[in-house]
Amino acid sequence: MEDNVLPSPAVAEILNAHYVEARLFTDTEENIERILELQDRLAGTVANPTFVLVEPGAERKLYQLQGKRSAQTFARFLEAGLARTEEKVGRLPGR
Repeated sequence: MEDNVLPSPAVAEILNAHYVEARLFTDTEENIERILELQDRLAGTVANPTFVLVEPGAERKLYQLQGKRSAQTFARFLEAGLARTEEKVGRLPGR
């Protein structure tokens, strides 16, 4: 996902324009217990890869996606998160 899907033009354009991205790296030993605890709190799982869209300012989960997906599927996931956010806060800049 990090090498092929996230940098793809369809996905990168949406991420760069509308999201604040945060990643938890679970392929390290440093702080792994704390990282997995945070992942479990945010996503309800420690399975990888897991992607969670969180409502701005509220820390409420809007959508979650697990497993490897195509760029097209991941872009639809991001668009669904934007639509859900707009339902709550109104039209977002640049949309």
